[in-house]
Amino acid sequence: MTATDNPQVALYSMTLPFPGSMTVSFGTSSNYGFKTWSKSTDISGGHLSIFVAGMQASTPYHVQASESAARHRPPDRGGKVGA
Repeated sequence: MTATDNPQVALYSMTLPFPGSMTVSFGTSSNYGFKTWSKSTDISGGHLSIFVAGMQASTPYHVQASESAARHRPPDRGGKVGA
């Protein structure tokens, strides 16, 4: 996590080892209570950054990133099913 010029905003960054997405949960207790939007990458090793906003200045926060792998479907080959 990196501080920004705004004391209520920080920048959370991570690199995913697989195509997928991440969301950041944060709050003043380990129950968190707040969550950012989800941001995704289509490549392995994709670097993601999300602004975590709405925090009170000079207040300690618990912060946790959640990641999930992208679900890939096989390509549609346009073949017929049945007779």
